Amino acid sequence: MGATYINTDLILEARFSLGPLAKAFRSAGLVQLGDITETDGVWRIAFETDGVDEPQDRCLTRLLTAAESLKGPHREAWDTCLTRHFDAGYVGNNDNFYESWKIESSILQRIAILNGDLVTTIYRESEE
Repeated sequence: MGATYINTDLILEARFSLGPLAKAFRSAGLVQLGDITETDGVWRIAFETDGVDEPQDRCLTRLLTAAESLKGPHREAWDTCLTRHFDAGYVGNNDNFYESWKIESSILQRIAILNGDLVTTIYRESEE
């Protein structure tokens, strides 16, 4: 197999503290990855779903549903974030690196409506 889907992370960056938004996403069932960090006035946080070996479409759907459920000040915070990345992660096989992954247009439309970006990160297979 050329590449294996790992998971999709939701990565947010903003010029304000992301604490309240983080709480809203945790309440929606997302898992916060590490602490909120701040560098040069830009706050950063990442989330993932709690699904183990969850298919890509289901993972993206759960992240999108959590973002779409934001209301009031949480939605305003989302809308003013500098970065709203849905980052799909894959690990690539060093010998035969070819694999196709389809993302349904309905999912892409939902990302676009949220003014988000779809990012693909490919990790090198570890050489153990």
